[in-house]
Amino acid sequence: MTDDQLDLIPKERKWWQVDEPPDLPTGPKAVERTPPYSEPTTSKEAAMSMAGKAEAQREAVYEHVSTAQLGATCDEVEASLSLPHQSASARLWELCGNNQLPARIVKTEEKRKTRTGRSARVYRVRKGLKA
Repeated sequence: MTDDQLDLIPKERKWWQVDEPPDLPTGPKAVERTPPYSEPTTSKEAAMSMAGKAEAQREAVYEHVSTAQLGATCDEVEASLSLPHQSASARLWELCGNNQLPARIVKTEEKRKTRTGRSARVYRVRKGLKA
């Protein structure tokens, strides 16, 4: 938040007064606004708990995206495969070529509404790859 934005925040507020949230930065500045991350041992424990499960989930997610005529959002993957958001988003991230895996899908610029009415990006199989 810039000094100019800080000046706009009232110094004394009552508990019922709510300010509109400031515009969040986009692009390179967005990195400055990343949420705090958890302690490394818990993240490692979570990753280890997925050993043997992640590959099967990844293939199920790929199968869903590749057979969905209009591609799929993370929310649609979650609902279709009964996966928690953390698992569905992690598998989509991996399928996009992260975590030293080949890129099999792409996150498009296309957006669709989720079950909560928010916009979400659509994932599709990379061109040249078969379902």
